[in-house]
Amino acid sequence: MPEPLIMTSDSFGSIEAQRLWFWRVVQQTLGTVFQEAEAPSIVRDYRREVDRKASGLEQIALYHSSPLSVAADLAGWSDEIPDGALETYFSIQQEAAREFGFSMEGLGRQTE
Repeated sequence: MPEPLIMTSDSFGSIEAQRLWFWRVVQQTLGTVFQEAEAPSIVRDYRREVDRKASGLEQIALYHSSPLSVAADLAGWSDEIPDGALETYFSIQQEAAREFGFSMEGLGRQTE
């Protein structure tokens, strides 16, 4: 099973890159994991709402949350997420990191 990425602000290089990566992962997760056909428009509308109405602190909290949890909320998902769906999410996360040219070295599951 692919490992979840633990991305820090240092991984991105800019706030805009972090936002673009975040929304790409949310949209792909919503469409693939939660099989929402309208994922692009749902994510676009929600992002606009966040940009317009959320306070700075609310935006910080959002961008520090998991794209998986945001996608699950947008899908109205309240059940446990099956292992196969988690594996798909981790693959989406890693592919988006590669597409954005983020170094994968040292990223992965952090253990105590």
